[in-house]
Amino acid sequence: MQHYSDQLKELGYNAEAKLGFGKTAREIARIVNETQSELLVIGAHGHRGFSDFIYGETINNVRHRIKVPVLVVNKPRV
Repeated sequence: MQHYSDQLKELGYNAEAKLGFGKTAREIARIVNETQSELLVIGAHGHRGFSDFIYGETINNVRHRIKVPVLVVNKPRV
């Protein structure tokens, strides 16, 4: 995470890497709200069907707990 944060800083962005513990969606939302973030970039697993229903819940729960834009980055297809 720090590597990506450093790359963004080199490009002139104000970026910060944070690590949280506990219930995933709640913790991500807490960090975003406490740091007054302007954008959340979050990774997706790239699942389909039933797996997407299970694993996509984190993004959906986070999205409803914060008031900033969310950029979802999918895993590249090979």
